[in-house]
Amino acid sequence: MDGPEFSERPTEPIVEDAYRLGAIPLALGALCGAFGAAGLAGLFLLLAAFVAFFFRNPERRIPGNERAVVAPADGRVVQVGEIEDADGTKVVRIGIFLSIFNVHVNRAPVSGRVLAVERGGSEYLAAFKPEAEHRNVRCSLLLETESGARVRVTQITGLVARRIVCHPRVTRSCGAVNATG
Repeated sequence: MDGPEFSERPTEPIVEDAYRLGAIPLALGALCGAFGAAGLAGLFLLLAAFVAFFFRNPERRIPGNERAVVAPADGRVVQVGEIEDADGTKVVRIGIFLSIFNVHVNRAPVSGRVLAVERGGSEYLAAFKPEAEHRNVRCSLLLETESGARVRVTQITGLVARRIVCHPRVTRSCGAVNATG
């Protein structure tokens, strides 16, 4: 891998989806305000502001050391431990719960190349339920570092945040990646 570069998508301070999703409550708020329904206008404008808040993408300082491991998500660490991976190997699992108030743009925890992008699941259970990990819609990235270590990063939907946008693609040659969701 050449140097400490990371490419990140999206890079704007508010993810593009916020404009599309926030336009409806913003327009309804403006209409209600124009017709004198101040309370309703305020409610819709508050909803539009929350959409922008939910889709914020604050700049993160990422260490230039390609051996560094960084937190892939804002949120609360809810589990750290060893589990058995699908192929039977023992792996370390770090579970991070994101509430609706956390930043929902995720990043790759290591510099590496993308070996696989896998999607699965079909439900949208509350994320705190133990069965959500296996039944909810999810997206996993398998990354390989320059040293050959493999790291799997899995995003799992919940009851409120019901979709995962994954920009990284499988790469053939070594190159740094920074995943966002």
